[in-house]
Amino acid sequence: MDQNSFLKLFTNIFSFNRFVRNKSSFYYNADGVTLVFSFQKSNYGPYFYLEYGLAFHEINRCLPFPKSNELDVNFGRIIPSFGKALYYESMGENECNELAALIQKKIDQIQPIVVEGKEHIVRQLFYPTPVKISYVLNGTPEFLGISKEHFKEHHISIVDY
Repeated sequence: MDQNSFLKLFTNIFSFNRFVRNKSSFYYNADGVTLVFSFQKSNYGPYFYLEYGLAFHEINRCLPFPKSNELDVNFGRIIPSFGKALYYESMGENECNELAALIQKKIDQIQPIVVEGKEHIVRQLFYPTPVKISYVLNGTPEFLGISKEHFKEHHISIVDY
């Protein structure tokens, strides 16, 4: 399978869930929030990584199509059982089906929370114990009304863009 075929295969899943594709990323816009799934092509071979996260319209300066490193909240990579690198040239039907199921599961978990808006996101994803979050961009804690200490207590990095 080549790179274009690989991306087309997963475009169907995201389109079904009302995401818009831009290059190798998929965007779902809710009220003031964009949920992003982004296939990041490796510079070292025929494989991708799949990261996902949130961009808040009031503070994100890279809208309408932020890349994974430009998200206000980065949840990290989706990692199937066959490894975090997605070797599209050698992925078979079983691997594609597993990845598709993982993507759908993440969409089903996060999309309903995003639809409810910022306050619901804070309650569901950050309190009392945050879900797995790779990092947040500097300025996100203040925007969400959460102390930086809360992030530090839960070992969530706050990074500059």
